Amino acid sequence: MGGPLGLKGSDNIDIAYIKKHIARSPSIGKAKRFINALIRLNMSSNNKNKICIYTAPSLMGYEIFNRIPNLDDANLKPHVLELDTPFIDGVVSIPQHTREFISKMQVAKCSVLVFVGGDGTARDVLDSYRVYSLSIPVIGVPAGVKVYSGIFALSPEAAALLLFGYMDRKAETVLREVVDVDEKYINQGSLRYRIYGELPTLYMKPLLQDTKSFTYEGGYRDIARYFAEEFYDPQGNILYVFGPGRTINEIARYIGIEKSIFGFDVVLGGKVVGRDVSSFKLIELMEELNYEKKYLVLTPIAGTNFIIGRATGQLTPEVLGYFQKNEIVIVSPEWKVKQGILYVDSGDPIIDRKFEGYYRVLVGYREEKIVKVISVSSINL
Repeated sequence: MGGPLGLKGSDNIDIAYIKKHIARSPSIGKAKRFINALIRLNMSSNNKNKICIYTAPSLMGYEIFNRIPNLDDANLKPHVLELDTPFIDGVVSIPQHTREFISKMQVAKCSVLVFVGGDGTARDVLDSYRVYSLSIPVIGVPAGVKVYSGIFALSPEAAALLLFGYMDRKAETVLREVVDVDEKYINQGSLRYRIYGELPTLYMKPLLQDTKSFTYEGGYRDIARYFAEEFYDPQGNILYVFGPGRTINEIARYIGIEKSIFGFDVVLGGKVVGRDVSSFKLIELMEELNYEKKYLVLTPIAGTNFIIGRATGQLTPEVLGYFQKNEIVIVSPEWKVKQGILYVDSGDPIIDRKFEGYYRVLVGYREEKIVKVISVSSINL
């Protein structure tokens, strides 16, 4: 839930806020997409009677399934594994619930664990797997603020395809890294990461994201100079929304503005009018400020190839509704876009498809590369 708030993770969100706004949690939306993809695949599959689902109670699982129609028709009604540990305020789950569920999952003889969350949840799963010495393969459905580990499917739909690929013996199990960054240091402007270990993960190349790369090969200064000459006009009535990333931080230094390193900042008339803004503040600024045109400046997350959907939780579908494709400016050193494909995953496949297509990416001074942007909900085998 930290992404729309402009936080760098969800570890320290106030419990009262979570309880009040949990129905709007991006994780619930991603879980619904995964379940609906399961239904579509199962209705047309020869494996219709081969899936037996176990889930946790309340909003940790069962209540989300109950909101989905056609479960009975698809033969996907879940069984509940009751937990002994009460939820906080009757709603909020903590790592202890994850560990307890995984313990009971063993007794139920489950063959795959699917979890919805981010790197923090992946660490909880890893800790539990170590306690119980498990080798059951996992699939991560990406829904967190930090989704840098290599155990996540590209999208909820891709996660469902992985599960069916496993049943059809097309997916293999490989060990993939679990990484996480310290939220405390992110908020201080430093990206400190750690590889915590590996989890057995269902793997099919088109459906699984790579681990974020934490190495940097430079090339930022030339891009900053090109952007300043091509797009930046401090005297003009242009609104700039600058996203996170080293390339964009270098642009900020070059044009002389003070930027939050890992947040979204809004600039108008050469001045910062919004620093490290939440999605709600961003909408407020776009509604209240007077400007003639606007640009959303983004750079891909190295290794994952995402420009929207990883470390950009402020770009909710509501925020993206204010932008058109021609208002997106992508900047990146060439080494980050060498594959020629970038991904978007805001949580709303309809919004995401609006931004599909070809873009010219600024990769150096007066240098560009044509890159294709696709919605991860459209990826299939």
